Amino acid sequence: MPKPFAWSYSALSAFETCPRQYHEMRVLKRWPDPPGEAQQFGKLCHTYLENRINAGIELPVFLRHVEPVVARLESSPGALQAEYKYALDAQLQPVEFFAPTAWVRAVGDVVKIHEDRGFAMDWKSGKYREGDDQLRLQSNVMFGTYPHLQRISVMYVWLKDKRATTRVFDRADVPATWQAFLPRVQRMEHAAKTGDYPPKPSGLCRKYCRVKTCEFNGSQS
Repeated sequence: MPKPFAWSYSALSAFETCPRQYHEMRVLKRWPDPPGEAQQFGKLCHTYLENRINAGIELPVFLRHVEPVVARLESSPGALQAEYKYALDAQLQPVEFFAPTAWVRAVGDVVKIHEDRGFAMDWKSGKYREGDDQLRLQSNVMFGTYPHLQRISVMYVWLKDKRATTRVFDRADVPATWQAFLPRVQRMEHAAKTGDYPPKPSGLCRKYCRVKTCEFNGSQS
């Protein structure tokens, strides 16, 4: 019996980069994907920051510039949570993160709720990039999880560049965000139902794709 369809921002992003690669690596898991140096650095940063928030453990020197951000969050009203997981079902109702009915999942690196206001932060260890799709999805899943919220501030903190991207969303923004995501998710769900995951050749194929059986993989030439 096939697994129920579910998605997250990272899964959707991987699918849109290349459906074939996404299917081979994230669904079938036919090819190993050992973490590179950047991924290992990102995981290390997340661990240090989670320990700082949850256990008060001092940040290492290379992350000390983030301490004022954490201190401001701690001093503001509301409960502060690190690595908070939430999910919605296909009717956009909150469910447990690993529930079989979960349709979309999200994780907030830092989440804070106070009265009808919410805040979510995502630590970014890579290079600065434009765009706020992930922030929009994060806010929508939070609005679904906490029906009393009316406004949510969401932020990327770019650890290497020492800068931040902040967006503020109101509950009235929720329908437009779902309308923007749904056509993209429907293409992903169609691939899951039909098993049709076509390759999407790009400049990444030659050097960076691990799917050696793909006709566009650089190792074939």
